[in-house]
Amino acid sequence: MGYYICKVSFFSGEVSKSTGKAKASRSEILVEAETVTHAETRLHEHLAGDNSTAHLDFEVTSVAQSKIESVVHLKG
Repeated sequence: MGYYICKVSFFSGEVSKSTGKAKASRSEILVEAETVTHAETRLHEHLAGDNSTAHLDFEVTSVAQSKIESVVHLKG
């Protein structure tokens, strides 16, 4: 398993008054996966099931393997 940085554009349906194009917000999300395809699949599953993003249209614009070797999860 490795970590992949997925760049995602979210589209809320708002349109820019000056350009007439759809407004997009961009995010980078770290995904633990085995391959680029697996990372993109896991990201789609996560975003579709998340109440804060399920209503938004989104596009994965890039996926690249990260140099991060591990992540420490602290329980608080």
